[in-house]
Amino acid sequence: MKLVEKRYITGLKIRSTSFSRANGNREKSESMKNVELLKKIEELERVIGKQQVEILYKEEIIRLGSEIIGKDLEKSTIRSNRKID
Repeated sequence: MKLVEKRYITGLKIRSTSFSRANGNREKSESMKNVELLKKIEELERVIGKQQVEILYKEEIIRLGSEIIGKDLEKSTIRSNRKID
């Protein structure tokens, strides 16, 4: 197992770190983290997409209901939910 030492500058201090390059452990763990993060991004995009579809559906239901009864349901709902001072 070969140890590699890296030196880098942070602010005014020079730090030295040692890590093993055997079997590319560091690169493998970074690529695994990237895969996990990409999976999480995909999951969150699915959730956002689902919520957007639900919002569009509800907006369309309100619009169609307003057409059927001849009254703007969105405005009447907002007024009824407003606090009276």
